[in-house]
Amino acid sequence: MKKLITTLGLVFGLYLIGFSQEYLQKDIIKLSEISTNKKYGYSKKKPIKTGSIEKEYHFLNALRGPNGEKVKYVRQGSCCPFRCKSAAFGKGFLDAYQLSYEGGKTVTLYLNGYEYEDLKCPVGFTFVTPDMIKSGSSVHGPLSQKTNAGK
Repeated sequence: MKKLITTLGLVFGLYLIGFSQEYLQKDIIKLSEISTNKKYGYSKKKPIKTGSIEKEYHFLNALRGPNGEKVKYVRQGSCCPFRCKSAAFGKGFLDAYQLSYEGGKTVTLYLNGYEYEDLKCPVGFTFVTPDMIKSGSSVHGPLSQKTNAGK
């Protein structure tokens, strides 16, 4: 019985995660603030918790450079195993992405697709706003979703 209750709780929790995030459009998550923590996303110990692998891409699509520049991102692969009840066999992995934009330096962000917490924009980036979508001034989607994993 305890396993059944735990399983139902996990399923319900995942259901809530799936519907708790607002979108500006199909593949761009709505962000509303920039993190005050300079390590948010830049540190393996403070990853961005999107709740699913698909939402990692939707989150990255929402990012822009400090002056609205389109951000390129390339998945570098998985790293940094951690204990996680919602992952198979109780172990999750972070995904590392290299991000760059014209005139800026390349940085690595760490995302956790197994757990969710309210999403914020990492320090050094801005994000797509509803006004940008309405005016058509946001450039749709990423320049790159290529992966270097398996090279």
